[in-house]
Order: sequence, then C-alpha cells, then structure tokens
Amino acid sequence: MWFVWRPEGECLQLCCGLDIGFKPEHVTGLYELLSLVNQRVWFGHFEIYREPGMDDAEPVNDIVFRHTLAFTSLDKPSAVQTAHMINSAADAVDRFFPAFDFYLKGARSPMAALEACLFETVGEA
Repeated sequence: MWFVWRPEGECLQLCCGLDIGFKPEHVTGLYELLSLVNQRVWFGHFEIYREPGMDDAEPVNDIVFRHTLAFTSLDKPSAVQTAHMINSAADAVDRFFPAFDFYLKGARSPMAALEACLFETVGEA
C-alpha cells in the first residue's frame, strides 16, 4: 500500500496492489469481475495495472485498489482522512480479494467468483 501526491490534480492517491499476477487470457473475465466488484465499492475502485510500455503478450502485473482525495492548494490531508483511505482500502481488499483469487483459480464465471465471496454469517456456531 502506498500514497502518491499528484500535484497536477492536487490530490492524494492511495494505491494497494493485490500481488495477484495473471495471464493475458484472464483479462476479459477480470474486466467483467472488476465491473461487478466496483459496483459494490463505495470509496475507490479496483483496476488492472500494467506498467507503461508493456507488451500485450506479457503477463499482466497486478490488480490494484485505488482511492483518491482532491484538495485545494490551501488544504492538507488530515490524519483522519488518510486513516479513512487506509481503512477503506483494507476493507475493500479483504472483502473482494477472494473473488479475484477464486476466479483466477478456476471459477466458472466472474459472477460465480463474486457470489462465492459475498456472504454474511448469521447466528452462532
């Protein structure tokens, strides 16, 4: 997880790589899964990250969660704001990493991978 200050947009960007490399043949299904997942993320989004200049035949680098806060030139990010960004990223990654992992390990479809990770435990064991 890392922060980057983007002066061109006066914004603070948090990025969190999932460290889950994959092959080019998974890209189409992953875009579908990203679309399904991002509908359920309130702050930030997941995206496929490729190093600039990579050949399309090369394995894709990673899936990244990205969240950005814009500021005016007079504002500075507060500890509360940065903590919220970190917590949002951690929550999103904890919740949706299993869907990406399950899809890449052979789920029948992106929707099946998502549904397998979206459940809530009710009651006591």
